[in-house]
Amino acid sequence: MRSGVEEVNQGVAMAGSAGQAIVGIRDSANKVLYVVDQISFALREQTAASQDVARSGERSAQMAEQNNQSVQELLKTSASLSSHAAALQREVSAFHI
Repeated sequence: MRSGVEEVNQGVAMAGSAGQAIVGIRDSANKVLYVVDQISFALREQTAASQDVARSGERSAQMAEQNNQSVQELLKTSASLSSHAAALQREVSAFHI
């Protein structure tokens, strides 16, 4: 009888240890889930920031292209004005006061 009681006590102690181990495993799993959530949030933030940088880069490239086109138009206009000014000067030089 005594050995039966000892075995039951050992079983109870083992069950208690197993219960504590399960609680520890659950707590560790919760910590892992928390860390995974934090990593996921950080990755979403990084993705959003990367997309913002990409959009800004695209806008900068578009603005540079527009500026280039504007400069080309200004160069054409400047050359045309210079040509008109030279022609006007030739016309005016025919008159003497």
